[in-house]
Amino acid sequence: IVEWLEKKFPEPSMKSSATLDISKIFPAFRAFVNHSDKETYTAMLETLKPVEAALGEVKGPLFGGERIDFVDAQLAPRLYHIMVMSYNKGFGFPSDMPNIWRYMGYVQLLEAWNKVDYGPAKIIQGWSVPH
Repeated sequence: IVEWLEKKFPEPSMKSSATLDISKIFPAFRAFVNHSDKETYTAMLETLKPVEAALGEVKGPLFGGERIDFVDAQLAPRLYHIMVMSYNKGFGFPSDMPNIWRYMGYVQLLEAWNKVDYGPAKIIQGWSVPH
């Protein structure tokens, strides 16, 4: 998708210099939503530790600096779902991940985010059916 976007709409670029592997986050999140126990919650949070560390090293509020890049476009919605469902399942989201909190706070202020944010109620509704 990014290659097509870069050819069709080269500016602003969606390419990312971040090398963060986020492939384990969604499967761990899905397991947590389906089982909602301490074990799956802890396993899900483990997948976020590299994200927390990487966000502490970025130059700017986003992986793309001041603009959303490919990593941000993939990561922010996943983190949003994780935060909403962690509270919905009675666990909350830990305060010892300040970089993720800061990141999501910034993302949620973006005009582009607000144009497509369907809110926590829809997230909860969407995850109420086992996946």
